[in-house]
Amino acid sequence: FGIDSNGRLAELHYVKSPLESLVFTPDSGRYSAETRLRDPEIFAAYTEGVIYDSLYVAAKKANLPDKLIMELANIFGWDIDFALDIRKQDQFALIYEEKYLDDALIGEGQILAAQFTNRGEVFNAIRHSDGNYYSPKGYSMRKAFLRSPVDFFRISSKYNLKRMHPVLKTIRPHRGVDYAAATGTPIKASGDGKVIWLGTKGGYGRTIILQHAGIYTTLYAHMSKYNSKVKKGSRVKQGQIIGYIGSSGLVTGPHLHYEFRVNGVHKNPLKVKFPNVKPLNKEQMEDFKPVANTILAQLEAYRLGTPLQSN
Repeated sequence: FGIDSNGRLAELHYVKSPLESLVFTPDSGRYSAETRLRDPEIFAAYTEGVIYDSLYVAAKKANLPDKLIMELANIFGWDIDFALDIRKQDQFALIYEEKYLDDALIGEGQILAAQFTNRGEVFNAIRHSDGNYYSPKGYSMRKAFLRSPVDFFRISSKYNLKRMHPVLKTIRPHRGVDYAAATGTPIKASGDGKVIWLGTKGGYGRTIILQHAGIYTTLYAHMSKYNSKVKKGSRVKQGQIIGYIGSSGLVTGPHLHYEFRVNGVHKNPLKVKFPNVKPLNKEQMEDFKPVANTILAQLEAYRLGTPLQSN
């Protein structure tokens, strides 16, 4: 509060954040409001880590905030299943933005480049001017399908053509993957598609089937309930919640039974190779490639302990 010599309110500052304030001043019997914005200084920061138990624990040891840990997992989530694929000695490294105001750190910005080594295979991702992440060759890190339609789970039954059915006690092919999780756990559409089935389907219980790009279908079974916004014939986006885990149908406990088919033929969801999203075109690559080369060189220099000087 700004008080003048007569004890009257001359100015009121409402600080919404370190970067934004609203300033109210008297104006002919009323008050006028002005938004004042400040721009932070942005610097590139680097961190790296080695995984011995989980990505989260290793990232916290590397002083990464939760926001950037989730961002890192999202960037590589189409190539790496962080619940199943992670092994000891896997490594990560990233360059990201830090925001400073009056020489004080006030937050983090975007990840500019990241590298993840999983089972000896190296994945690189670079942020493009469109806000998305691409491999050095211009392929989107985002794939046509998510590696898993559930975030928090354990696999209770894998793809197995000679599995003993737990309820019927007979040998029946298990042409999908069972993700065990608590009743009510959200189920996400693994890719953009159209709902071609929504309803009870025999031993599957409450089931949704999605059609993707003509040749792909995914099936989600044993739901407790559907997302009320999802209807038969409606279109859904990748990552959209379509229903919730339950134990409808022939089951012994709550889980999601998930199937992936190509031209009607079942494929193992844990091993199938997903199609890429359309890569950057020639003109876009002309802008992207020099930026990608520069920041990957910077990333490698940091890893070797000899960071390049910024221009």
